[in-house]
Amino acid sequence: MHISNLSLTELDQLRDLNVLLFREERLITRYDVPDLIALLLRIDGIRAGFKIGYGKADGIFYSAKGGIMPAFRRKGYARTLLITMMRQALELGYHTFRYDTFPKHFREMLIFGLQEGFEVTSTAYYPRMNDYRIELSVSIPEYLNRVATGLEVGSEEMSESD
Repeated sequence: MHISNLSLTELDQLRDLNVLLFREERLITRYDVPDLIALLLRIDGIRAGFKIGYGKADGIFYSAKGGIMPAFRRKGYARTLLITMMRQALELGYHTFRYDTFPKHFREMLIFGLQEGFEVTSTAYYPRMNDYRIELSVSIPEYLNRVATGLEVGSEEMSESD
């Protein structure tokens, strides 16, 4: 397994993965954003997934998009990309990690976030998607501390410290 940080000029490496995973050409809406992080996951040289995000106001780092190719799912790679991006965001000074999802279209992302300890911070109906946009957030330091100490969400130790 190898995770690469891509520059703006290298984002073309994500476009075909994006089309396969999301059936759209647009990777993200804007590129003139602070602290853009684009990660490419390779497994045995094969491009297996990606994650792209950027900084927002008030110490929030927003994960705009990410996905793992079907053959590589349920093997911990999404979590590895998440942790990698969170560590980099923390080094850049961000303290909250946020993403949103549309559960009718990407149910797995809602489940993944809840299993990882994210909290629902807002919901809004989007007629264009015929779905609710659910925003999820987590404290980066708390999440990384939990990962480092091996605590799982919902464990007795975690419940007592919350």
